[in-house]
Amino acid sequence: MSESKVFIILQRNEDARPFVEAFEQENPEAVFKYDQPGMIRIENIGELKITEEVVSELAGRDVDLQELHLVLVSLSGCVDEDDDYFKVSWN
Repeated sequence: MSESKVFIILQRNEDARPFVEAFEQENPEAVFKYDQPGMIRIENIGELKITEEVVSELAGRDVDLQELHLVLVSLSGCVDEDDDYFKVSWN
């Protein structure tokens, strides 16, 4: 059985920057689409995952991963999250 594609769409602004960079760093095989004004679509086969540690490092401050919901536009997949990580997958 092949794995399905998941995606997350975030606002394209400074508040979303550390989250986008974390998705890029922690999911090197993901595809980033910038073709819609004001939004970034991030796609991957299987899952997309970021960790609080990497987002905080990229932001230069302690980040609560719940802040992701302030810049979240849409997603496709099942969300699994806690204080340390945020993951979207079909598993």
